[in-house]
Amino acid sequence: MKLLDEAKKLADDIAEYAPSTNIELMIRDLIKEIERLQSEKIARS
Repeated sequence: MKLLDEAKKLADDIAEYAPSTNIELMIRDLIKEIERLQSEKIARS
């Protein structure tokens, strides 16, 4: 499994078991930023 997939699973788990924290949102924001950077890199290639 890819690291981003693991991060998405972790965010889902955190949403379920620790919903009153903002950790899930921070992880999802990081995932979005990494995906954005990856697509920019691909577009430049």
